[in-house]
Amino acid sequence: MLQHCYDLENSVNELSLEMKLWDEIFENRGIKNLWFDTFNHHNYSYTTNMVFANENKRDLLSILAKNAGLAEVDDGYHHSVWHHDTDRVTYLVDKKILNPYSKHPGREGHIQISELLSPEIEKLIS
Repeated sequence: MLQHCYDLENSVNELSLEMKLWDEIFENRGIKNLWFDTFNHHNYSYTTNMVFANENKRDLLSILAKNAGLAEVDDGYHHSVWHHDTDRVTYLVDKKILNPYSKHPGREGHIQISELLSPEIEKLIS
C-alpha cells in the first residue's frame, strides 16, 4: 500500500499548508511556535519559523548523527520503524543516543535535543 499509493510530495505539500494554517491560528492567539523535522528533512513550500532551515540536513536525526561524529550523514529515509533503516539510526544506537529497541532518543539523546532547541526557544521568547 505504501509503495503504490503514498505520494510523499503531496503529503509534504499538505503538511506545508497545515503548518501555515496553524501558524495563523497561533498568531491570532498570541502563541509563539517553532517547527522542526525529527527523522527526515523535507522541502516545504512554507517554512516560517523552521528551526535549522539553513542546514543542509536539518532534521534532528541527521544533526544528532553529525554532532556525534558520523562522517557522512546519509540521505536514507527513516520510516519511523523499529529497525535500522538508515546509517544514522545504526550509528546513534551504537553511540547510545537512541534506544536500541524503540529507536527513540534515550537520556543522552534528549539532553542533546534540548541543547539544540534551547537557543532557538530563547530567541523566540526574548
